[in-house]
Amino acid sequence: MSVLPPSVPTIESLVDRYALFLFDQFGVLHDGVVPVRGRRETLAAIKAAGRQVGVITNSGKRAAFNRERLVQFGYDATLVDVVVSSGEVAWTLLSGEKPRRVFVIGRGGNRGFLDSLPLVETDDVSGCELVLIAGAEPERLSLDDYRARLAPAARRGTPALCTNPDHLMLLGDGRTGFAAGQIADAYAGLGGAVRRLGKPWPEIYAHTLGCCGVDPGETLCIGDSVEHDIGGAEAAGCDSLLVRTGIHADVPVAGLEALFAAEGHRPTWLEAGRPV
Repeated sequence: MSVLPPSVPTIESLVDRYALFLFDQFGVLHDGVVPVRGRRETLAAIKAAGRQVGVITNSGKRAAFNRERLVQFGYDATLVDVVVSSGEVAWTLLSGEKPRRVFVIGRGGNRGFLDSLPLVETDDVSGCELVLIAGAEPERLSLDDYRARLAPAARRGTPALCTNPDHLMLLGDGRTGFAAGQIADAYAGLGGAVRRLGKPWPEIYAHTLGCCGVDPGETLCIGDSVEHDIGGAEAAGCDSLLVRTGIHADVPVAGLEALFAAEGHRPTWLEAGRPV
């Protein structure tokens, strides 16, 4: 029988082991509605120990938007050295491309992302040259609704860029819904070509570590998703810690080994319990 990874009472108890602590956002720092209890104190303790704190998030919006969102959740901006979003990596990629008509699948507005890009947003899915899958609205639309909406683009062979590859999203009050990654999978199922940016793919880790000037071996990635956070850290050569909040919060300790086996990834550390 496999032995579970060692548990730590607090994340900050590992400050002597790492130079950079990279936190996921949703499910780790907040659930989209309220901040996770105890995390603000954790960030303060890590910074007080002279370590770097970063946020690496599968958000289709730009880094500045996500930094401001953390402030709105009560996080002191001075505690976070760098925020890198999959949307920021995508923006950097698209900023050097030729002008294209883009059909956007998003959540909560996308103007901050499209501003100053050579992209012209269109409502004509049949005539677009790029499908941008940046977010999902599972409260309002089903995956079949998205399939019907995107089918004309898939039939024309229009490429898609998914800037938020998460498969699940937190909706508050412990609820989850499908996220943009499932829409990307649905588009691929229709025959469309999809490029995904964000965790667990390597571009976002290379971008983040380059910003911080830290090697992978000096980095601890903290997340709630075994697929994205733990798998991405593993592929990037970083250690990882699985928190007991977020999308796997209801998995009992006895069920963690089965979860790790199913996903094919194991964290270096486990958080001992929910923050108090």
